[in-house]
Amino acid sequence: MTPKEKINDPASYQQVNQRYSDSKAWEEGYQKISLEFNDLKNTRSKAALIRKKILEDLHKFIVEFESQAKSNGLKVLYAITDADALSACFNIISKNEIQDIHYNPDRLLKEIGFLDKVKSSTIPHNELKIDYQHESNKKSVFITGADFIISESGHIKLFDHDGIYNNYLQNNQNIEIYFVGIEQVLASESDFDFFSQIMSSFKYNKRNIPLIQSIESGHNSLPTNQDIKTDRYIIIIDNGRTDILNQPEQSTLLSCIHCGACSNVCPITKQIGTEPYGNSLIGPIGAASNMFSLGINTFQYLSEASTLCGACSDVCPVNIPIHKIILYNRQKIDENNTVNPVDNSLWFIWKKNMLNRDSFNDRGLMMKFKFNKFFLGNKLLEGNKLTKKSFNEQYKEKNSTPNPK
Repeated sequence: MTPKEKINDPASYQQVNQRYSDSKAWEEGYQKISLEFNDLKNTRSKAALIRKKILEDLHKFIVEFESQAKSNGLKVLYAITDADALSACFNIISKNEIQDIHYNPDRLLKEIGFLDKVKSSTIPHNELKIDYQHESNKKSVFITGADFIISESGHIKLFDHDGIYNNYLQNNQNIEIYFVGIEQVLASESDFDFFSQIMSSFKYNKRNIPLIQSIESGHNSLPTNQDIKTDRYIIIIDNGRTDILNQPEQSTLLSCIHCGACSNVCPITKQIGTEPYGNSLIGPIGAASNMFSLGINTFQYLSEASTLCGACSDVCPVNIPIHKIILYNRQKIDENNTVNPVDNSLWFIWKKNMLNRDSFNDRGLMMKFKFNKFFLGNKLLEGNKLTKKSFNEQYKEKNSTPNPK
């Protein structure tokens, strides 16, 4: 659908209105929840400090998690790229002769391209559903992204907001596969308790912490069928995260806990939705980081499509200065000379006209009218007539002082 068709599509208007409605509801909930923190500013500062310390010694915490997880019986795999993660996942499925795939279409599965891959699979596959019942005669796999991993214990943590994970964990699967980004590690269980409260408030707008599933061993400890042995895998993904970590100004992006607060207040995301962000992070955090993980030439436009209003930074629970990082990204784009030649030409024409008042008055109105008509269609221009004089000329006429005789 072209931009012109989209702007005239009633469904597009409904989607925009729904996003604005959802955002308003989140902001109202956030205002109520924030009042319940004794000191929200101090809470955010503490969260930022914890995440900063993790990133400063990330390798150590990942190695510690691997050691503890393996001692618990979990199988730990690493994936440098999204292709590696996808390959590891389907190798496990093939090796274990899986006959039924159950997956959560979350952020990490979208990032590695799992959703597209599984659609072309000949193996029966379904998204997670609340009323699931395991068919004991089929070898099945349960696949989802994790929220956090804990280095001191080797545990995997899932926020089970609607109880859907619990249903699958109670109905034994032959294989469970968990994906996690290298940045999603926490040092201790006490740190996790602290961030659980933050996620409850910033993501779910609730004071009570949602149900948490803690994966603590390599085999399901609550079997409903003793004949089924459940093996558990954790695939730790890099996929460009190390590149972000090596950027002095952008490294704090990895402090993100994926609460979605920035997306709920962003005026751009409210208008355009999630589609332009590709198969990865959405909203301001995606605009700031996706050009590193998905390619600067392909996704640099996300950093350019920002008002830099700072609303995202104001609500971030870990104090990431997202709008400032987007500004650094623009500087990096300019330094790498990756600006589209067409964009350069358009900016040159714009600058030339803006610096020449007479030229702008003569051609500006007609050019603007034709531009809007071409890209937006007639719907937004109904009832609007093109004036003969620009606002500048009309203002001068109205406020000019007659010369004294």
